[in-house]
Amino acid sequence: PVSKTTLANTEVLAFQAGLLAKGYYPPENYSRNDCPLSGFFGSCTKTALAEFQREFGINGESGVVGSETRAQLRKLYEPSFVSKI
Repeated sequence: PVSKTTLANTEVLAFQAGLLAKGYYPPENYSRNDCPLSGFFGSCTKTALAEFQREFGINGESGVVGSETRAQLRKLYEPSFVSKI
């Protein structure tokens, strides 16, 4: 699985942009000022990832972009986007 320690900045940025496009980023109770698209896997990205995983019933991948999270992303996005994550 891909975690905050193995995602490159461009991968995190692509993931943040994808979450933004689907309304998961910034996470609830945060603003774009609090959570800019930065390519940094910080608390905003982790919170948004957890919300995404919770909504789609993805368990056991808390805090990481694992195989179930990737599969759900493939259902929502173009394959070219998902290949960057």
